[in-house]
Amino acid sequence: MEYCAAGSILGLMEVMERRLSQEEISAILYSTLLGIEYLHQNKKIH
Repeated sequence: MEYCAAGSILGLMEVMERRLSQEEISAILYSTLLGIEYLHQNKKIH
């Protein structure tokens, strides 16, 4: 990702010193998909 205000997912896991839970992964993927949907709707990506 070019922009992630909190840093990379790997960086987050390193700081937390643990793996992500399914709920955390789900929240990240949901937000990512919302971003992709926005880009498609606004014809920013094909």
